[in-house]
Amino acid sequence: MSIKRSYFFIFALILTIFTSCRKEIDTVAVVNVVDINTLVQPGLTVRMFGEASTDNQGEVQEIAIDRVQTTDSNGKAEFNFTEDFELGQAGFAVLNVEVTVGDSIYETIMKVEAEETTEETIIVN
Repeated sequence: MSIKRSYFFIFALILTIFTSCRKEIDTVAVVNVVDINTLVQPGLTVRMFGEASTDNQGEVQEIAIDRVQTTDSNGKAEFNFTEDFELGQAGFAVLNVEVTVGDSIYETIMKVEAEETTEETIIVN
């Protein structure tokens, strides 16, 4: 084997080792709930979930994400989706968000970014 080929092989091996050992960064969604006066709303139920979709072959693809949290004393509900994300995956998910206040439900859609902390604020009455 020539010297150039040996250096190229070693370089390729080192590059492969370093890129395959990359540690995954947390994928987190934070939902902030405030009222129309921007006062935080603790103790409310927040649900984040996906909806089933249809793939190119017409088969229904179920989404396994359906989580519920209660807002803390700062009006925040934090969802950690790190275990649901796989390195190399393009993007993460667009999820429905529901906040329950008594008999009312406030809804929005949130794009959760892979390996980032994504925040959304929902204003309730």
